[in-house]
Amino acid sequence: MVSQRVSKLPSNGWMRIPFILFVIALSSRLAAVAIWQFDGLYGQDAFAYYRQAIAIAENLPRGQLPPLDFFWPNGYPLVVALFILVLGQTAVAAQWVSLLSGAALAPLAYALSGELFPEADRRAGILAGLIVAVAGQPILSSIVVMADMPALCWATLAAWLLARAWRRSRPAGRLLGAGAALALAIVTRWIYVLLVPAFGAYAAYQMRRHKSRWRLMLVPVLSSTLILLPQVWLSLNRPEGLLHSWLLGWNPANAFQRQFDTVDGHLEYALPVAVFYVQPAGHPAYLVPLLGLAAVWGIWRAWRDKAWGPIILLLGWSGAVYLFLAGIPYENFRFGLTLYLPLALFAGFGLSDLWRRSAARKIAQTIVVLSLAGMLAWAYAMLDEFLTVQNQGKAIARQVNQVLPQDATLLSFGLTLTLQHYTPLRVLEFFYFDEAALDDLTRSEPRLYLLLDVSNVESQWSDREPEMNYRWLQAHTTLTHVNAYPPYVLLQVRR
Repeated sequence: MVSQRVSKLPSNGWMRIPFILFVIALSSRLAAVAIWQFDGLYGQDAFAYYRQAIAIAENLPRGQLPPLDFFWPNGYPLVVALFILVLGQTAVAAQWVSLLSGAALAPLAYALSGELFPEADRRAGILAGLIVAVAGQPILSSIVVMADMPALCWATLAAWLLARAWRRSRPAGRLLGAGAALALAIVTRWIYVLLVPAFGAYAAYQMRRHKSRWRLMLVPVLSSTLILLPQVWLSLNRPEGLLHSWLLGWNPANAFQRQFDTVDGHLEYALPVAVFYVQPAGHPAYLVPLLGLAAVWGIWRAWRDKAWGPIILLLGWSGAVYLFLAGIPYENFRFGLTLYLPLALFAGFGLSDLWRRSAARKIAQTIVVLSLAGMLAWAYAMLDEFLTVQNQGKAIARQVNQVLPQDATLLSFGLTLTLQHYTPLRVLEFFYFDEAALDDLTRSEPRLYLLLDVSNVESQWSDREPEMNYRWLQAHTTLTHVNAYPPYVLLQVRR
């Protein structure tokens, strides 16, 4: 039935839609970069990824291993390193990896929808592609130097290859690619290992349905193992191994909690963890509530039609990730991207189903127009709020550089990596000091300064290194106010 549907399409029409979706998605992302003049670097993680990519680019021509002290897997920095070798040592090279990954997600969503819902018309895939093209969080994750969007792109490619594998009598080649793509998603972000059960169950379902030989299961296992083993070896040889604090701190009871004390300090959230990670199903940065309801309708239609393949793959994908996220002692809005794509696909399928019904066609069309327009408007406001704050941090770094003497030593917490990257100052991370180290530093450095968000240190980091270090300086040195850069204050430290 799938092959009959595809054979009726014009030979050039099948590729035109993915290309248009790619252009729309890439244009929205490039527009954000141009409007806010944002280079992709912010916070701490982005700088860590970028530095690791530079180290890999320097080590690769020498045949040397990447640095072993990197906390995350090396999938994303490795791809960035390849771009650096071509474009040069610039943050733009890293940003382009995220940009292209985010733009590719739209046509991949279209293609995956076509494989999973062959009875639906192409509108289902077009709607899914448009949703991920204009939603705020996918756009934001596509313009930052972070692994979220590349990992999701690899996972979606793996799902498409897996779903497409049984369109012909010999699925081995596509299964080989699906295993490799899923492994690349995992070595880009570890959380995608949670997709393995859903992908395995879907493959088993299709093999039973098509009466394929079970030894085919070894094909994706082999290709994924060859990619995973080197990264596992690298991670086992770094100090922390594979044991992340969120993994060690995972607990089902966390789903109902709003306050945590972790390595990230004291955290208080507005919503319980389980409620927070439901947001991708109805938050305008992912899906407006109307699209969330369309996704529910799509799930119900798939269940009623006994479309077990999409249900196994997509609900298994989102369900496994959600159960994990609901139990970690941490809330981060971008983590919802990991379970988001199946919701977008079901939303497109549900809207397409309503569109085909004469009684509901006008309703479906209205939902599409209002939802896409609302998501695009929300995306602008969301990007403006986030990117303005990040650009403000870089402006503070430049202002501090103008105020301080060239031979100054600056202690910083929060903007340390930004200051190190955008200024020539000698900047030290305040978090890594203790009383003895501070005593030595304050005696040896005549021009010592401190840049700190005092309110954050006193609330989130109470009785932790930054707050204890600040109290020590208050007790043993003279802190003179130099300038304020809200929420930061610049102080001169004198013994």
